[in-house]
Amino acid sequence: MLSTVACSKRAAHRLPVVVVVRALSTEPTAASHNPTPDLPPPGLTSSSSSSSKNAKYRLYPQPRPAVSHRHSPLPKLPPTFGRNQLLPVSNSTRALLESIVAKFDAPIRYAFAYGSGVFEQDGYAENRKEGKEGPMLDFMFAVTHPAHFHSINMQQFPGHYPFHARVFGSSYVRRLQEISPGVWFNPYVTMNGVTIKYGVTTVDNLCADLLNWRTLYLAGRMHKPLRIIKDDARVRLTQQVNLTSAVRAALLTLPSNFSETELFERIAGISYTGDPRMLLPAENRGKVGNIVAKQGPQFKELYHRLVVGLPGVHWSPNSSAIEQDVSPKARSAHLKKLPVELLGRVKQNYEQKGSVDKELESDEAAYWVKLAGDEQLSQVLRQELGAIVRYPATVQSIKGIASAGVGKSLRYGAAKVNKCIITVWQRMLFRHILNTHRSPTLLPSFLLARHVRYNHNSSLAKGPNEGILEMLRSERDTEVNQTHPNPFKVTAFSNAIEAIAQIGETIKSGDDLVLERKGIGLGIKNRINHYFVEQDLTLARNYDQQQDALRRRAVIDLQKVPGIGRVKAQALVEAGCWNIASLIRSDQYHSVLTTQQKICLKYINHLDKTTSPEQAEKVLDTIKSSISPQYEAVLAGEYRRGLSDISTIVIMLLHPSYVHVPMPTQLPPIFEDQASLAKRKNVLKKSERCSSLTVAARKTSLLHTEVVPSLKSKEIVFETISETLSTWTGVVRIASSSDPIGASKEDAKAPVANALQIPPGEYRRLVIHFMPQKSRTTALLALTGDDDLNRYMRKRAERKGMLLNEHGLWKWNFSEAPKEPEAESLESDPSSESTSVPAAAAAISKVDASSSLLATGGYWGMVKTPEEADVFKSLEMQLIDPTKRNWGFLSGKSKMRPKPKTFSSSFVGL
Repeated sequence: MLSTVACSKRAAHRLPVVVVVRALSTEPTAASHNPTPDLPPPGLTSSSSSSSKNAKYRLYPQPRPAVSHRHSPLPKLPPTFGRNQLLPVSNSTRALLESIVAKFDAPIRYAFAYGSGVFEQDGYAENRKEGKEGPMLDFMFAVTHPAHFHSINMQQFPGHYPFHARVFGSSYVRRLQEISPGVWFNPYVTMNGVTIKYGVTTVDNLCADLLNWRTLYLAGRMHKPLRIIKDDARVRLTQQVNLTSAVRAALLTLPSNFSETELFERIAGISYTGDPRMLLPAENRGKVGNIVAKQGPQFKELYHRLVVGLPGVHWSPNSSAIEQDVSPKARSAHLKKLPVELLGRVKQNYEQKGSVDKELESDEAAYWVKLAGDEQLSQVLRQELGAIVRYPATVQSIKGIASAGVGKSLRYGAAKVNKCIITVWQRMLFRHILNTHRSPTLLPSFLLARHVRYNHNSSLAKGPNEGILEMLRSERDTEVNQTHPNPFKVTAFSNAIEAIAQIGETIKSGDDLVLERKGIGLGIKNRINHYFVEQDLTLARNYDQQQDALRRRAVIDLQKVPGIGRVKAQALVEAGCWNIASLIRSDQYHSVLTTQQKICLKYINHLDKTTSPEQAEKVLDTIKSSISPQYEAVLAGEYRRGLSDISTIVIMLLHPSYVHVPMPTQLPPIFEDQASLAKRKNVLKKSERCSSLTVAARKTSLLHTEVVPSLKSKEIVFETISETLSTWTGVVRIASSSDPIGASKEDAKAPVANALQIPPGEYRRLVIHFMPQKSRTTALLALTGDDDLNRYMRKRAERKGMLLNEHGLWKWNFSEAPKEPEAESLESDPSSESTSVPAAAAAISKVDASSSLLATGGYWGMVKTPEEADVFKSLEMQLIDPTKRNWGFLSGKSKMRPKPKTFSSSFVGL
């Protein structure tokens, strides 16, 4: 343009035209008698400079010469240093990014692309499928001399700058850029057919923010995955420091155990803490979650090596669970290495509060340990991070009006507000449909794709855990195709497949916290661990990796023995036992096991099998024929519910002489505060649930003096797994070697230690409950189950001011405590004189011991319920046939998981 003026043919009009044109030029007018040498800008190739030399450097005045770099060149870094920063992208994306940066003639030392246009974020894939415009590509350029860059760039791409910036020139742009946080943005620029936004900063400003977190504007953006297009050794070094600082700050705000998703969300959220756009409807509130949901692998590549290199942190490569040492000493190692700006603010915060003694300042180690041990440290860190981010973010938002112009600023702001409103609307609609219809299949297609983790039909989409799902489906199909399939295993596999299909993050181990939250059982977790171990064995590159995988597989395999947990399995592996066969074959490892564990090991091939109703009836008949005819034996549990495959044989035993009914010792609901009532579980107290079986108590129990010894002497039952005063759990033989379902040939051939030798036959778990005569109805109801129905009925009794347990249905009587005759009539049978007096005395002593009950001026009285129908009627419920007592089916609700058993130990095996 200036050359055109210089070549004007009208000399008379030259002066006024030059004055006007210089006002619109990209640089202030330089002295005409001292022109700048016509040299190409540094960093350009000879081909590019020669091709554009005549077109670019005939302008007057010329761009300013670059001042020599004041920093000594950084020595060459090792080839593998900072390799975690080199995140891969698709070839098409890489070519596009590099072609865009190559179009800029101005020198760029460091360039990277970031945001949803480079790495996918949750919610953008649907826009592409529907043909909508994709997200804008975000770039950041670090240059040595901003005025030099803008001068050349403004000549090459004048449309990238607003009108007033072109009027005032590159010096004006440089001065505006230097205002905190030191970035100039050019948004809504079309290059190579896509819309981009690029920011310009200096290498010095970028490195200072990466090291010290002065503004966190640039450092915060570089906490998230980005694609480096032009690399620089100095920036790569400071970026590695920045990533490590982000990990340290996040660890100080996290508990001792957390998932990798929680870590990534905490790191990604640092730059949004205190951002005013998050308070206003100018930014998607779920942005952090959207970033982490789709960029988990990139986050792990960025941070895994850094995290495991820190002291006190454990993160297995194949696990998403992370553990850290949260002791004050360990946390102080992270705290004192935080960036200077944040550390100074934290120290000042505590000094203003007076939380730390000034005497500790002389002892630096004690000072940081004191701060690290403060429970409020996490809150202080978030507060100070917000203070660092708030000012530069606010300034940059205001500065954006000057750098982008009013039109582009309004367009950019409107897009952000629109995105925020749409996201909030989608979430509200999604929750409304789920709460109203209980079915996510009614969601629109774009919401269904976005929230696929809520979809109960796993076949609609393949999630990140398809390998695990395929393994579980294969295991389930194998079990279904067995001659005698275990329906409980099939159900467990199906429930696990349904739950894991809803998990949106990648599972790296069976110990992941997300599996615990989903209620996945130990057996499924061990199978998932075994799946990953097999993968590790396949990928093992050296002997150490192979041995580590084999050791982990041995720990998983040993936990298949009922009663052996991880700690005991690890102890066995350390002792040299690497599989169950070795444990069975050799006696040298048995000293590590408890009596119960030895019994479970002895019958390991039997106790996990099911029993048919016919076999359960045969066991009942055998027991009846082996004890006194005065005993009444009734099959309960799964048999009474009509199941064709029974996991545990449950028998209720009654005797005319056993009439003592333990009275409840807890207060009625009317004396309890509503909050404590809501929290209180429907369980008996531990003292009632597990009656201690002393030598004296054993002598008074017919179960342990007559029944069990008689069954053992006749070789009907063999081993005792556990026992209480009224319950016996052990092993029963359901078939001899001559029966068709006798021991398999493989079991007979397998070598077994002498201590684990068992007679030929099939063995199952048996539970015998010895119940009082007057508790017959409620005991049979409780032992029949299922657990959810029992839990519901007990809650219903509480709401009516009553108490329901296996010993009876109780109602509170507002009167004086019962005297001896009343206690006798309540607890004993007059026809049994031999037991009436001791029972009455025991009842009175029980009531006398419950001083809290006597203080209320009342006592528990048993409601007469000769039949189960009477219990249902007292609770205003219709009688439910035993074969239909599946509360999940009756209520239409799926069983809540995880839900540990909340009944007494007498209900083992339901």
